[in-house]
Amino acid sequence: MNYEKAMLLVNPTAGNESAPDFKDQLFEKLNGHFDQVDVIETECARHITDFADKACKEKYEAFFVMDGDGSVSEAIAGLAEKKDKPKFGSLLLGAVNDLARALGDRP
Repeated sequence: MNYEKAMLLVNPTAGNESAPDFKDQLFEKLNGHFDQVDVIETECARHITDFADKACKEKYEAFFVMDGDGSVSEAIAGLAEKKDKPKFGSLLLGAVNDLARALGDRP
């Protein structure tokens, strides 16, 4: 069963600039589950809340962020107050990754 569309935000400098390598792999996985996957390379964390708003307004089923803690926080803030919001997922590639550490995904 495929869903209609997903948005993937990628910080190209995340993970010591390894994000572009992971971007293609994640796109392929998502492409198997969504009819449309829009990949957007971010320019600054503040734009992430704008993209979160767009994902809500344009009825995306899922919204993914590939970056660090700050961007994940921006994404969650952008989605938090919305009535109709997409499912959210993240691939943490930041330098600190406090969220991953708190969730037990990183030593």
